[in-house]
Amino acid sequence: MSEQLETPLRSIRSNAVWTFAANAVFSGMRWLTIVVLVRWGSSELVGQYVLGLAITQPIFMLAGLDMSSAQATDAKRDFSFREYSALRSLTVPLAVAVTAGLLFFLDLGGETSLVVMLIAGTKVIGAADLLYFGVFAQHERLDKAGKTMIGRGVLGLAGFVALLLWTGSLPWALVGMAAGWLIVLAVYAAPQSAALVASESADNVIQLPLRTIWRARRLRQLAWLILPLGIAALLSSLTYNIPRYVVQAILGNDQLGVFAAVAYIVQLVQLFAKSFRHATAPRLAKYYAMDKMKAFSSLLLRVLIGFAAMSIAGVIIALAAGDWFLTTLYGPEYAEAEVLAIAIAASGLLTVTTFMNAGVLATRRFGPVLTTRAVGALAALFSGLWLVPTSGLQGAAWSLLIGYGASSLTAAWFLRSAIAGHQPAPHDPDGANAEPATESLSRSLPSPARPELETT
Repeated sequence: MSEQLETPLRSIRSNAVWTFAANAVFSGMRWLTIVVLVRWGSSELVGQYVLGLAITQPIFMLAGLDMSSAQATDAKRDFSFREYSALRSLTVPLAVAVTAGLLFFLDLGGETSLVVMLIAGTKVIGAADLLYFGVFAQHERLDKAGKTMIGRGVLGLAGFVALLLWTGSLPWALVGMAAGWLIVLAVYAAPQSAALVASESADNVIQLPLRTIWRARRLRQLAWLILPLGIAALLSSLTYNIPRYVVQAILGNDQLGVFAAVAYIVQLVQLFAKSFRHATAPRLAKYYAMDKMKAFSSLLLRVLIGFAAMSIAGVIIALAAGDWFLTTLYGPEYAEAEVLAIAIAASGLLTVTTFMNAGVLATRRFGPVLTTRAVGALAALFSGLWLVPTSGLQGAAWSLLIGYGASSLTAAWFLRSAIAGHQPAPHDPDGANAEPATESLSRSLPSPARPELETT
């Protein structure tokens, strides 16, 4: 395994370029989905779509257990691809069942329930893509992940728009989106990840989820190790969606549609930040495993400063031209420049939090991320209940900002503690002859989740 860590690392610049291009395309396609619904539908239709996302997203975030992050930082290959695949094959059907059960109790009506279940179907396909993204990130082949995202974004939007214009039905449009995603998954993502896994070890040869060889003890170990990541993903999703729940409950679906369209910038930035995190997380994990803490801190600091500067510029632009931009894009009823500016500031804090969490994840300490997200979700909940009734959509945007601000401060504290508490290898403070990564990295695993490696 030490040979794997000594292998020349693929250029972060190349990965970052692919990540930026892929997220620019994919995020643009997601954004255009909202634009299409606004232009050929109504704020009520946008609200229905967003409500479906708000219901399914937390459930599938928990079910996903943020496995792609765990894979990307698994520098010594504690778990094989087929073990990640097997665990996902258990959690994703459970998420579908939970979604269906929740709809039974919510009684949203037939059409809305159908929309929610179709969105759940797209998330099943997305869950498979995330598994393959973890393989691409682990091998620092973000070019392949980028091509997958670009294909999924373009074909998904094409299918959505074609069937929406043909049928005028949101459910059929979602069927078109799912078809586009499925084509990319079957034709490109699955075969490409199979080739990478097969080249690494015969024991790790990729199998389709239903053909996975099950090892219950290993799956329990993996699930226990990354469960904090799944709960953290759930809480992160709740931080994002709580203002939407409050807006829908207090102001109604029309205002939810307006808020979702204006504040969608947060979702776009979140997608970009998460994918860019995958470009840096493997490198951070390897720096940490080899005791190269100066390089670890320097890389993380450069990324944080760059994203903070872009966020500040975005806020200034939104305040200066936000009303014109939103009116041109959506219509005069969406001219909420202040909401846009606050949402951009919130997205900046979200990005900072994402990369500080990436630094913590590189140490294989997953628990602190859970605390960070819990603090953010609670802050968003209480501030939303306080501000939305008095300040409307601006109050909802402020609740996002407060939630992500609380998460950012908490993540900074944990990251500082992780860096300060790191112990370099004995007699080798520069890490040139650091102990094998299998031992160095295993020290950072929470003891209840420490895996027992099998050779058979």
